[in-house]
Amino acid sequence: MGFLLQWRQNLLPALCLCLVLTPVARADGLLLGAAAGYKKPMEAVCTEFERESGLKLRRFYGNISQIVAQSARDGRVDVLVGDRAFLDKSGIAFSRRITLGQGRAVLAWRRGLHLQKLDQLATLRKVAMPDPKQAIYGRAAEEFLAHAALAPAAPPKVVGSMSQVVAYLVSGEVDAGFINLTEALALGDAIGGYLELPGESHTPILIEAAFPVREDAPDARNAAWVERFARHLAASGTRSVLHGFGL
Repeated sequence: MGFLLQWRQNLLPALCLCLVLTPVARADGLLLGAAAGYKKPMEAVCTEFERESGLKLRRFYGNISQIVAQSARDGRVDVLVGDRAFLDKSGIAFSRRITLGQGRAVLAWRRGLHLQKLDQLATLRKVAMPDPKQAIYGRAAEEFLAHAALAPAAPPKVVGSMSQVVAYLVSGEVDAGFINLTEALALGDAIGGYLELPGESHTPILIEAAFPVREDAPDARNAAWVERFARHLAASGTRSVLHGFGL
């Protein structure tokens, strides 16, 4: 009995240490962080992956700069989804990057209004756009206005994120706003409509899934999950799904 008691006393600390050191992904699945503007397409892609593989994907959405900062700080995000230009400047080392599609910028307008041509923008006094310094679609809007030599009747309201532009559009606080096609399609009847900006009017927006290099050596199961999800993202079926969401 004394031997068994001593054995159990020695074993308990070892078991506790194993529980502490077990990676989060081992128990809870891979963690994906994506720009809020791509929530609907990524939810569709992740749900299909879970159905096919039986594996779990945790995900969260928000401002891409905050998501990247969190990933750089704690190293727990396994997949980042955002535009290539932002990922290039993130300072994070990636083991691989997969192009998911090209982001398409649009001018959307509130319900009760209808535009037939983009140059009608010049007649509007209440237009919102994301901050070009913080949001890729704000930069696209800025480049489009310069390219087309257009300006609203009053200076655009510059806000921090595309989500804020969407909120103003849905509430009717602005007449029109610059967002992406993915968001415009998701809004449906909540807005009056949209027109896509010409591709040549702004720098191409390439949306990528990037896999940060793990500082700790991932176990074999985590590595297999990452590989399987990467193959899912690159599959033609996934590309078709993303295309349907405006990518």
